[in-house]
Amino acid sequence: TRLTHELAHQLAFNSGLQKRGVMYPMWVSEGLATNFESAGPAHASAIPSNPARVRCLADALAAEQIVPLRQFVVQTRVPADARESRHHYAQAWALFRFMLTEHPENLRTYLSRTANLPAGRRDEDALLREFVEAFGTPEALETAWQAFVVRQVRQTTTGEQPAALLPAVRRVAKLP
Repeated sequence: TRLTHELAHQLAFNSGLQKRGVMYPMWVSEGLATNFESAGPAHASAIPSNPARVRCLADALAAEQIVPLRQFVVQTRVPADARESRHHYAQAWALFRFMLTEHPENLRTYLSRTANLPAGRRDEDALLREFVEAFGTPEALETAWQAFVVRQVRQTTTGEQPAALLPAVRRVAKLP
């Protein structure tokens, strides 16, 4: 999986999908790469599931460590703590997958716009503005996003939730 992850980064930057020197939020660069992770050709598909990332996502959900969307969409660095880092990679995988499956035209617009930006750093306000221009406000997406997270976890746990996950799933399911 590490090889396909790193190859996805190379492909994204060498094909023009992403542009070298442009600052991308973590959910874009790492989310795209984690969506290409595969255990081998037999497991490859156009939009593959990623059981390892889903397990980390389930762990983050159970530990109430899913980062709020408004904060996550402007994050550009991976946390140094190993467990927290795994949670963030899993959330990046899920957010990119959410945008790819639920908002594909918005994602296309966002990737096209960011690939045309000049190289260099941008502050959180700029990153948030770019996100909002393509997808709307994080608050408007939050309920659908959290429901998507729960669906990903449920699909991977064969319909039966681990006991530790049930309170978090129930809490998210009650969101307006």
